Amino acid sequence: MARIEIADGSLTVHIEGFDRFLALRSSLHIPLSHIQRVEARPDINMGLSSIKEEIRLAGAELPGSIRAGTFYHYGEGRYFYDVHHPERCIALDLVDERYKRIVIEIDGESPEAAAARIEQARGAG
Repeated sequence: MARIEIADGSLTVHIEGFDRFLALRSSLHIPLSHIQRVEARPDINMGLSSIKEEIRLAGAELPGSIRAGTFYHYGEGRYFYDVHHPERCIALDLVDERYKRIVIEIDGESPEAAAARIEQARGAG
């Protein structure tokens, strides 16, 4: 799971617990100006990745249970995932960043509350 922190015009995603090892990352830092869109409860394929659609670059995937790390989506770019329960996730569409999309399971607040908090910070910046 992940926890988000907003400060000084940036969003920091803290990857928590064992997910740090699965995702091979402990945090991500994104300027709020690079967040193009925030979506609560996005539609996520938690099944086995199809080699025709995407490939896991670094991280872990257990179909139906976990998706963590960097995946390359053909025709789109790199996505970062930290997901166990898709219904508790938010998705961030990014510009001018390494990742095209970040999909994370939120800890400590609802996906709608987290998305609203990010949108509010984007509007204030």
